[in-house]
Amino acid sequence: MTTQPQWNRLICTVTVLLALAVSSCSKSKDDPLVEPPQENAPVHNKINNINEIKRQIGLTTEFELRAPLKRIKIAVIDNGFYGLESAVGNTLPLELEFVSRPGSSPAEGDEHGLRMAELAYAMSGAEMILVNGNGFKNFEYAIGELEKIKPDIVIYSQVWEFGGNLKNDGYINPLVSRVTATGTLWFNAAGNFRGRVFDGRVQNNQDDFLDMPFRDKWLRFEVKTTTRPRIVLTWNDFGASFSDQTTQDLDLQLFEQDGELQIQSDFRQSQNNPNSESTSPHSWEMINDQELKPGVYYLAVRN
Repeated sequence: MTTQPQWNRLICTVTVLLALAVSSCSKSKDDPLVEPPQENAPVHNKINNINEIKRQIGLTTEFELRAPLKRIKIAVIDNGFYGLESAVGNTLPLELEFVSRPGSSPAEGDEHGLRMAELAYAMSGAEMILVNGNGFKNFEYAIGELEKIKPDIVIYSQVWEFGGNLKNDGYINPLVSRVTATGTLWFNAAGNFRGRVFDGRVQNNQDDFLDMPFRDKWLRFEVKTTTRPRIVLTWNDFGASFSDQTTQDLDLQLFEQDGELQIQSDFRQSQNNPNSESTSPHSWEMINDQELKPGVYYLAVRN
């Protein structure tokens, strides 16, 4: 097999979703970052350690004596703002601006976005814009609206394990660049993937599996406590458009320590039948919400 240069890098991330309580969560092959509405969510509690947070980041009394930054606009993009009603007029201003694709609600999803907005408002007193970025379609819509609004600051604390090619292209980075080109400062989370990412070259061994670090075939990892991780395989063949199709078809397989195949993600990378549940045009595979008990597991990538 001759390796094509446009997809010569392979990335595999194992993300333990400790904060995700919705056990029925499943990702759509077309919009894989959509989070479902939070079920049995806890009652919203006010953040009660704002002063301690200010002290930790060095906000002084002199800073607090200054007038709030009411002329500054801060947009918070997130997957949900659950508990919003009880926060308005309390931990958030009465006057809020919302950006949400028609048919969707920023108050759905989890409460992560609400916490981000509360912290930003407590630190600044700025005008707040709450933006529904739950999934690619909502995110893309939000980008178009933010280009018009031109906020001073965007806070986006989500990360994408896919969509880029390790060189600031793909279909996510150009969207962000459209907003920053208007003069907006974009603050983004770096991700919590330390020690859980494998990055290697796309190269076959003799039995149609890609070369991996453990015995040339496997990526070995250990689970200490029962968890439901999200395991994502990507390769660097993302185009500038979400609808662009990869030229390579890879499968992600998870094996138990005894060598038994537990589960696999094997979308057929094709646009011939984009509505089929078994096909996807994108250069990624994902194993999500599979319960793993303590033990050793092996990942393999098959061509």
